[in-house]
Amino acid sequence: MVYDIFAGGPSQHRAREPYIDMLRDAFPDKEIFSPFDRPTQEDGAWKYDNLQGIMGSRAMLNCVPSFPFPGVMFEAGFFYNANCERPGENLVQLVSVIDPKDLEGPSGKSVLSAYGQMVTDMDSAIERLNAYFDSLR
Repeated sequence: MVYDIFAGGPSQHRAREPYIDMLRDAFPDKEIFSPFDRPTQEDGAWKYDNLQGIMGSRAMLNCVPSFPFPGVMFEAGFFYNANCERPGENLVQLVSVIDPKDLEGPSGKSVLSAYGQMVTDMDSAIERLNAYFDSLR
């Protein structure tokens, strides 16, 4: 299945903002893949579904939790690899929401900024995703 947006990040109750609900409110006509919409499955099926959601999405939003190198970095890397046409390309369709006070160390910030766009709030992320989808028309 093809999705419009992959929503990567922690569960909403652990995030600064209810990012999945905000995405759904901002893009009611878009198919949004959230790993938290899928029941926990045995034998690695959850990981497979998650990877299929990443590879089958046109855009990605990462709500980055406050770790030095969070797990969403791996999801962003898979998405980047699937969508990058030129090495070193910065993807406009990959938006990461960070809290600059909480994301520790330069490594996570430098990787995310190399992959795509970094913003500090969901309103900015929604603006960036709107601009991306508008550019496809």
